[in-house]
Amino acid sequence: MSKLTESKGVAWIGMLLCIVVLVLSIAIPGVKKEWWELIDIFFIFMMVFSHLAALYLGKMSAPAARMLDICAFVFGVIGVISFVVIFIVNQ
Repeated sequence: MSKLTESKGVAWIGMLLCIVVLVLSIAIPGVKKEWWELIDIFFIFMMVFSHLAALYLGKMSAPAARMLDICAFVFGVIGVISFVVIFIVNQ
């Protein structure tokens, strides 16, 4: 599991997946979304971006990489919470 979370390739796949989901959620016709309904995608994107930055910064500064991974964890938790809140609001 450790090697999977330290893989830059998997992090880039996550980044591309976030971008694809964002573009598709905006571009699909007939699906009207308010701006606040995209906040979960923003937090997940920030999680992936922070983790990707931590992976590239890890060799230069381990404490900075650790802090970015903590930020990525916080963004992930907020992203999941916002996803649940948006789901409940839309019901």
